[in-house]
Amino acid sequence: MPPADVAFIKAIIGIVVLGGFGLAFYWLRLRHRVPAVPELEHELAALNEDQAALRAALEARLDELEERLDFAERQLVQRPQVLRVAPPSARTPV
Repeated sequence: MPPADVAFIKAIIGIVVLGGFGLAFYWLRLRHRVPAVPELEHELAALNEDQAALRAALEARLDELEERLDFAERQLVQRPQVLRVAPPSARTPV
């Protein structure tokens, strides 16, 4: 194959590759600039409020559980240690 044909094929491949990257970049840019839909913005705000409410409720429950755990630990520490003696072994009559 003559060198001129190889150079022509390389140029065509380069143009196709660069054009593909350019179109992909343009498509991503258009996709990123999607106009906002008011109904969706309202729904998104409602979802964010619900998420904040759920997060607050979970944090309140977690705080309550931490308080209960602390109380249980204090009760266990204050409980006097009871020495346990092994039960007497059963003897068989002779």
